[in-house]
Amino acid sequence: PPCFPGGAGSDDAAWLLAVRMSPRAVVRVVTDPAANTYAATRPVSGPAPDAPWAVHLADEAGYHSWMCFDLDASHGNVSADAKRLRRWLGMLGIPHLECLSGPTGGRHFWMSVEHLNPTGIRRIGLLARELLPTLDLPSLTDRGAGAVRPPYAPHRLGGRSEPLGDVDVLFQAPALTAAAADELLALLDAEGATLPTPATAGIRGMVLDRHGIPHLQGPPRTPSARIQRLLEHGDPAIGDASLLQATVLA
Repeated sequence: PPCFPGGAGSDDAAWLLAVRMSPRAVVRVVTDPAANTYAATRPVSGPAPDAPWAVHLADEAGYHSWMCFDLDASHGNVSADAKRLRRWLGMLGIPHLECLSGPTGGRHFWMSVEHLNPTGIRRIGLLARELLPTLDLPSLTDRGAGAVRPPYAPHRLGGRSEPLGDVDVLFQAPALTAAAADELLALLDAEGATLPTPATAGIRGMVLDRHGIPHLQGPPRTPSARIQRLLEHGDPAIGDASLLQATVLA
């Protein structure tokens, strides 16, 4: 079980929990409290940051260790969405930890995740957002930067993320297994959720795969010899990295 020297409400204790939860060697740290921007990183091997932090939900390969439904009070009625989400998780018997995220009234619903395909996590997020207007999507759809403040972490406006249950539930057997994820997807479908149509769907040459993700139509092909040389060695005549990338992408 987690050890909280100085009490669960201390920064040292909160940082120990963040270190234990982090699937990466770094956490994200707030750089602009007013805009709620987490643009900096700090190593988990060092001391606690002097600003609020958030742990990544996925590792560097994009596979989630955690799923967190982040309900944001600025988007609507958190209480109604939290009640609905509790009902779903209760129906499916998915163990989770609910946290009062801070002074603004938001909620975080944490659950541990089996090694699932990140596309499945994204699909759950997109479908759930259709039924939970306060759900903040980036943490579930941005596999590279998606992060949420863990239990006990400080809030940019004061206070902390306060667990409403026992944090030990996070460190038991994975709560969201592949089977549980399929059951959750089926439940969301039964509740009437549908994947939103991406704006790119109507662009010529764009098609949607079976998960609703847009991509360019046609089979992948090997780059030309010139582009392959640019990829491997660059070009002294193209000194600007952005211009080099534009040349390769075009």
